[in-house]
Amino acid sequence: MAEPVISPLQIADTKTAGFIGIAQKGPIDEPRRITSWDEFAELYGYTSESYLSDSIEAYFRNGGQACFVVRVAHVPRDDSHPGMEHAAAAIRVVKDDWNKPTLRISALNEGRWGNNIWVSFEHSTGATALLTQDLEIGVGEALVSSTRGFKVGQLVRLYDRENSDYVILTDIGERVLRWGPETPVNRLHRAASPTYLEVLSFELHVALKDRREVFKGLQMHPSSRQYAPRVIAAESRLVKLDDLKANSPPGRLLLPGMLNRWYSSGVRASRITVCTPDSSRAWRSSALISATLSCISTFSPKSLLGTFMPHSVGNSLLAHALVPPWSTETLV
Repeated sequence: MAEPVISPLQIADTKTAGFIGIAQKGPIDEPRRITSWDEFAELYGYTSESYLSDSIEAYFRNGGQACFVVRVAHVPRDDSHPGMEHAAAAIRVVKDDWNKPTLRISALNEGRWGNNIWVSFEHSTGATALLTQDLEIGVGEALVSSTRGFKVGQLVRLYDRENSDYVILTDIGERVLRWGPETPVNRLHRAASPTYLEVLSFELHVALKDRREVFKGLQMHPSSRQYAPRVIAAESRLVKLDDLKANSPPGRLLLPGMLNRWYSSGVRASRITVCTPDSSRAWRSSALISATLSCISTFSPKSLLGTFMPHSVGNSLLAHALVPPWSTETLV
């Protein structure tokens, strides 16, 4: 019978500390390994309302090399409905020009930091080509002068002097563009008119203080490599997008141009805002609740002047907001 092998005692690494506390932003209830103060500030921000930020800064100032951080906040448990006392992310629902919800844009995670995010959507165009053979009603492909710049999943507009049709590309051949029966051509297009084809897309501009993010050539069909929610999830450090699957006609899925270019013509972009606590502190005071509910009004998609949109959650009310830059209201 072989004797059991006894491993010698090993000295555990005692140089790595752990911190749990309230932070300005960042993932909740998820431990993250942090190796510098700059990395902490980038992920969790800085706030003087709790001891966590100052503790992390002191740890690295005194020679700390690595630590684990867990952000905690008052969030609903066991799939219960969130209430006014729970932390929430800033959110904004964008409608298309058929007045149907198209995209939900929200801060990357919970906290009042998201109240300062500004977003702007803008229409844009891409590759263009000429139709080289007449296109009959119901046909699913077009012969064109060039397919350079056209890609699967893109929204393409076919138009002449009088008519327009919109299709979503499913295949690209040698000077041939194809689309499926879900986006049929409903009008006759003559090559001699002439008839043009152009890619339609949109841009998303995001800003938080001195940080700017710009995403160009975005599309709303999942088959596109530039599918907006997927691109934003992979690249943005500030926001995330959810496709609300609007059943509008293809030509209307792009976001309306009511949100102008950054600061162009003296009009600023809109910001996404929500009245939300950051932690489990005593946010149930009547003063806060009164201030929160007094913010609520209606929003018209045809104007930049609307602000708060009430959203019912269980028996409570969260104020989802679009605050114009000239507003003097301050969220607490």
